[in-house]
Amino acid sequence: MTNDPILPQPAQRESVTIRTLVVFMLMWMGVAINVGLSANLLPKTIERVNDDPRIIGLILALNPLFGFIAQPLVGILSDRIWTPIGRRAFFIITSSPIISIALWFIPEVALLWQLFIAVLFFEFFMDVVIGSDHPLIADLVPPKQRLFVNGMIITIMTLTSAVLLRFGMGHLLKHYDHQVLYRIGAVAQIVLIMIPAFFLQEKPVEKDLSRPKLTLKRYVMDVWGHRELRRLSIIFLIGAIFDTLIKTYMVLFATRSLGATTSEFGNYWYLMPLMGLFAIPGGISIEKWIPKDKALLLAFLLEICACVFAIFGDEPSDLILVALLFGLGFTIKGVIVKPFFTEFIPKDLIGQVSGAMNLFHAAGKTLATFGGGYLVFFANNDYRVLFYYALAIGIGAALLCLRVTDHRFKQRKTGS
Repeated sequence: MTNDPILPQPAQRESVTIRTLVVFMLMWMGVAINVGLSANLLPKTIERVNDDPRIIGLILALNPLFGFIAQPLVGILSDRIWTPIGRRAFFIITSSPIISIALWFIPEVALLWQLFIAVLFFEFFMDVVIGSDHPLIADLVPPKQRLFVNGMIITIMTLTSAVLLRFGMGHLLKHYDHQVLYRIGAVAQIVLIMIPAFFLQEKPVEKDLSRPKLTLKRYVMDVWGHRELRRLSIIFLIGAIFDTLIKTYMVLFATRSLGATTSEFGNYWYLMPLMGLFAIPGGISIEKWIPKDKALLLAFLLEICACVFAIFGDEPSDLILVALLFGLGFTIKGVIVKPFFTEFIPKDLIGQVSGAMNLFHAAGKTLATFGGGYLVFFANNDYRVLFYYALAIGIGAALLCLRVTDHRFKQRKTGS
C-alpha cells in the first residue's frame, strides 16, 4: 500500500503547437520587461522623488499586495467565463493598454502622490496579466512537456531581462534618462503581450458537475486540504520572502552599500537573469533524472550561498558571483515550481487553485517588500542588513523542501 495521492488527469494530452509556443515566447518577453522595470528601475525612480526606505518599500509593496486581489479573482473568474477571445486571454488583452499608459507616465510625475497612483495602476494590472498567464501552461501544455516549455519561457525571459539590464540600464542610461526604458515597456505591452494574446486559441474546459459549489471554505480547502499543495504553499510563502528581500532591494544595495552607479549595476546584475539559459537543459535533466523536490532544495542552497557572498561584498564587482549563484538557483526554481504544483490540480480548477497558491506568494512578497523598507530604516539605511534576514529565511525554506515529494517522478521510476 502507498499513501501517495491520486494525481488528477491533465487538461489535455495533445502536444503543444508551434503557434502556441511562439505566442508564449512573445508574451513572456513582454512580462519580463514589466518585471525587470518593476524590480530594477522602479526603486530608483521612486528614490528620485522620496529616498525614505519606508516610502520606497510601501510603494513597491503595491505589486505583491495586489496579488491578493487580482490573481485569485482572475483565477476564479477565468475558470468560469468564456468569451470569443478565450478566458485567460480576455484579462490579458483588456489589462495591457492600461499598463502601457501607466508606464508612459511614471517617469513624468514629480509628486509622490502622482507617482503612487501611476504605480498603483501599473502594478495592479500587471498582477492581472500574471494571474492570467500562469494557468496557461497547465491549460495548453501536457504534463510531459511542461518542464521543457517552462524552460523555453524562462530562457526567453532570461534573454529579455539580460538585454534590459545590460544594454538598457547598462548602456542607454549612460546617454538618456529613465524615460526611454519606460517608453520601451509601454510599447512592449501592446506589441508583445496584447496582440499575441489574440492568437492563444484557448479551448473551453468541461466542468466537473459533481464538484461542490464554491464557498470560502471550499476555496481554502481545495489547497489547504491537499497535503502536497499545503506544503508547497508554505514553501511559496517562505520562498517569496527570501527572494523578495534579495531581488527587490538589490539595485539599492548595489548603489548605496557597494557604491555602484545604476549603469554599473546593470552591467553586473544582468548575469543573474542570464543564468536562465540553463532553463531548457535544466528542465530536460530534471524531468529525466532528478525529482523536482530535490532540485528545489538545490535551488535554495545556491541562493543561500549567494546571500553569504553578498554579506561579505564590498565593491560593485562582487555582484558578479552573487548574480551567478542567485540566478542559477532562481532559474531552477522557476523551471520547477509551476509544473510541480499544477500536477496536483484538477483540470477544471487550474485558475482557481493557481490563484489561491499565488496568495501565499503574494503574502511573502508583500511582507518582505514593505517590511524590508523598515528593516533598512532601523539599520540606518544599510541595505546589507536584508541579506542576514534572507539567509535565515532561506535556510528555513530549504528545510521545508524535505517535506514535499515528486510523486509523478516516483511513478515513472516504479512503472506504476
